[in-house]
Amino acid sequence: MGADDYITKPFDMALLLERINTLLANRQKLREHYLHELPIEQKTNSGSKIDKRFVSEFTALVEQNLSNPDFGVNELGKEMGLSRMQLYRKVKALLGYSVNDYITSVRLKKAKHLILQDEYTISEIAHAVGYSTPSYFSTAFKNQFGISPSEFKSQL
Repeated sequence: MGADDYITKPFDMALLLERINTLLANRQKLREHYLHELPIEQKTNSGSKIDKRFVSEFTALVEQNLSNPDFGVNELGKEMGLSRMQLYRKVKALLGYSVNDYITSVRLKKAKHLILQDEYTISEIAHAVGYSTPSYFSTAFKNQFGISPSEFKSQL
């Protein structure tokens, strides 16, 4: 029913503390994996299958709707079958981000990737990642990476 672990009674306090520390460490590894897009060794048993599936579905929905400027928490919650508050709590617990911050982060990482490809103008990239105006995109990009998109492009 969603339990991460089970210990029969009577139990040793050292065993209980070790299991708690292991669960917390595994949850932190899962959070870091999705925050930084770094692979975790397959041997580690980080997080539950339900959490992994949720994060995979959540990430897939965000990536599918990157170009939609109207895509946000309400649409995402509807697609995931969760209320707005449940979605906020679950995403914050698993990823350490608010839903909006995560969507913004994914959009800007995609924009950075598109700029590196050097095939599109900044305006085209802004619209491709869901920003309705290039000026707002430039502001968000600069807040995230400390450099404007045009400066970043000129450094290539």
